[in-house]
Amino acid sequence: MSAQSLPAGATSDSPNPQWSVPGGWQPGNAAPMRRATYLVNAADGQTAEVVVSVFPGDVGGLMANINRWRAQIGMGPIAPDEIAGVTSDMDVNGTKATVVDLKADVVPASKTQPPRMIVVTVPHAGNSWFFKITGSAPLVEAQKQTFLQFVKSVRF
Repeated sequence: MSAQSLPAGATSDSPNPQWSVPGGWQPGNAAPMRRATYLVNAADGQTAEVVVSVFPGDVGGLMANINRWRAQIGMGPIAPDEIAGVTSDMDVNGTKATVVDLKADVVPASKTQPPRMIVVTVPHAGNSWFFKITGSAPLVEAQKQTFLQFVKSVRF
C-alpha cells in the first residue's frame, strides 16, 4: 500500500488515503478532478476505467449523483423511490459506504456491449470520496469483486 500523489486541479485539499492497486490495472492519464485513474484491459479488447475523486460535502446528494452517473452511461433519471434498487451498503475500513451499480440497456453506436458503472461513495472528514469503474458490462462484471476489494483496501 502506498500514498497516492495529488494531481493538479484537485477539488479538495484532503490528502489521499492509501490503497492497494490490483494486479493487471495500469495507471491512466492524470485528469482534472481525479486523484487517480487506472485502466483495465481484457484480452478480447474490452476496456474499463477506474477513477478516484474527492469533493467537499455531498456534491448534491445521492439522488443527484445517481442521476448524473446514469446520464454518463446513457440512462435516464430515476425517482427517489428507485434508489434502493441500485444501491447497497459496504464497509470500508469502519466507514459505511454506498455502492451504486448501474447497467445501461442500450449499446452505444461505437460499442459492442452496453456500458456499466459501479460507484462506491465513501464519506470521510466532510468530503465524499468516489471510487468508480466504468466500461463494457461484461468486463465490469468480471472486475466487480476486484474493484470492491480495491475500495475495501482504502485506509484514511
